[in-house]
Amino acid sequence: MFVFLTGSLLGTAQSMEDSLTALLNQTGLADTARVDILNKLAWQLKHQTPGRSLRYAKDALAIAQAVEYERGVGESYNQVGINYTIMGDYAKGLENFLNALPVLEAAGEKALTANTLNNIGNSYQLRGNVDQARIFFGKALRIRTELMDTTSLYASYNSLAILHKDQLQFDSALLYFRKYLNIAEHQGDSRKISIASNNLGLVLRNQGRYDSALIFFNQALDIKKEINDEQGIALSYRNIGDVFNEKGDIGNALDFYRQAVAIRERIGYNLGLTVLLKDIAEMLRRSGRFREATDYASRSLMVARQSKMKPEEASALETLSAVFEARGDFERSLQYHREFFALKDSLLNADKSRQLSELQVKYETEQKENELLAQSKAIAVLEVQTAADSRTKIILALGSLFLAGMLVLLYSRFQLKKQSEQALTRKNQEIALKNREIEEINKELEQRMLRAQMDPHFIFNCLNSIQHFITVNDKVSALKYLSKFSKLVRQVLENSVNTIVPLADELRLLELYIELETLRFDHKFEHAIEVDPALDLHNTEVPFLLIQPYVENAIQHGLRHRPSGGKLFISVSKSGGSIRCTVEDNGIGRKQASRINGTNRSAHPSRGMSLAEQRLALLNKKQSRKTLVNVQDLYDRMQSSGTKVTITIPTRYDD
Repeated sequence: MFVFLTGSLLGTAQSMEDSLTALLNQTGLADTARVDILNKLAWQLKHQTPGRSLRYAKDALAIAQAVEYERGVGESYNQVGINYTIMGDYAKGLENFLNALPVLEAAGEKALTANTLNNIGNSYQLRGNVDQARIFFGKALRIRTELMDTTSLYASYNSLAILHKDQLQFDSALLYFRKYLNIAEHQGDSRKISIASNNLGLVLRNQGRYDSALIFFNQALDIKKEINDEQGIALSYRNIGDVFNEKGDIGNALDFYRQAVAIRERIGYNLGLTVLLKDIAEMLRRSGRFREATDYASRSLMVARQSKMKPEEASALETLSAVFEARGDFERSLQYHREFFALKDSLLNADKSRQLSELQVKYETEQKENELLAQSKAIAVLEVQTAADSRTKIILALGSLFLAGMLVLLYSRFQLKKQSEQALTRKNQEIALKNREIEEINKELEQRMLRAQMDPHFIFNCLNSIQHFITVNDKVSALKYLSKFSKLVRQVLENSVNTIVPLADELRLLELYIELETLRFDHKFEHAIEVDPALDLHNTEVPFLLIQPYVENAIQHGLRHRPSGGKLFISVSKSGGSIRCTVEDNGIGRKQASRINGTNRSAHPSRGMSLAEQRLALLNKKQSRKTLVNVQDLYDRMQSSGTKVTITIPTRYDD
């Protein structure tokens, strides 16, 4: 995310840099003091000029290592990691945080160790590893609680709250944000009170508790006005407008949005401005005010192009296309639609090129390091051998007088060889670690590729149902179906970046999907979902959309062809270290379904089951505990009476 700073902020940053640089130029300054000043420079400039901040941090690290200043080494690694993270290189950021941790632990720097643990947690969260993030956030919180470090406790509570908020665990998020607010109120810190109030408002808005959200947003707004924080005032206006927008109060929403726009135009915060203008245009389009929507979308596009913000430009083009389509101007809609896709393709290609370049640079760097290490080892061995030959001649000439010296030299040679072997072993371990990271990245990319195929397939089936109701002119059912479908799509999109989700979310999605299919097939079947009370639905995680294809198969190929009296039963229970899910139907059975599909030449193959099988194979790859699927045909008096699918899912997957 880019941040555009006002002149006053840049001036403050420059003044701070000038004063600290002047301290560096003082004669007789100790190396340890020089390290501390460089790290402070890196910390102060990290958001304004991360490139220059990174150079200061690397200079500090080099000096600290040279003078064996352990605290400085650990803090310098931290500053390097923070800058890489801000610049979007999460892998290098995590690598430096992990380098800092053992150094600070050995130096007994508990406060800095807690900071590093929290940084590692943030890195894992940014990389999508929620379990690891929770572990490191917890370790940092324990140390800070033990030290009674109130200032750092803010960071721990905030990190844990955001983690739970991103996982849609809103009650836990509220708990940690309230702890943050309690400390701020106890210390009378207005700025932190406004931050906590704003975050509490966001969580309450996500829960649909709009009146409570408005109380906290207004509290944050009052404080921002007292301390004259224009950026914060604009953000509060935006948040209040979002609440009224979601409540359907377009008039009040537009009033607050306009106040936010005016401030962001005045202070030059172009990123927030173009996003807000686009969102206002979308709101007006949905409410049928197309000409006003055109004006705001055009302004959003203009700001994005002036600031050279390509992703925001693409978003504005997409909105303009939708607005002109709603106005019936299909020619201009098509024009903006083409511009949107062209820009989107270029952004995608640029992103892919950047990723490939980064991998190529890493590979070439490792190859060069290996070559240099091999050359250095060969030269060292040759030098040692030459010195040994020379010493041997001298020892033979002088005899027993130099016997003791020969033994000392042989011992030195042994130590040198041992050190070289240890260095080679460490480098091989680093290479193996890099290879494992690349394998994990490839595995995640394969998972996301299959998910990218599965989500459109799943949504396309639902769109067919809406088309069916529209075709038969059943407007009531179509609207009812569309309402449920919008909730379903929203949940699918919210979880689209996760490979695993809480079991509660997966079951909620299944319930929505089955209700849609019940409407589609005119209540031809009944359903029930039974969940073991011993299961913790919010803290037990399963692969996203793993169960749904088997439910879809039971409805489409079993219950759909039964004239009446169809029943679908789903049970979820805990079985040792696994979750056992059964999907049972009293449909026509697999054999008869195969005959029907064979007779119906227009029937499409089950794309959902094919993707589910591929995804299952990928999940089980390199896992000590496998996800198992067993399909059983049910019979009643030698007649097919349905199908039972049992899915056994491990409660934890190997990292």
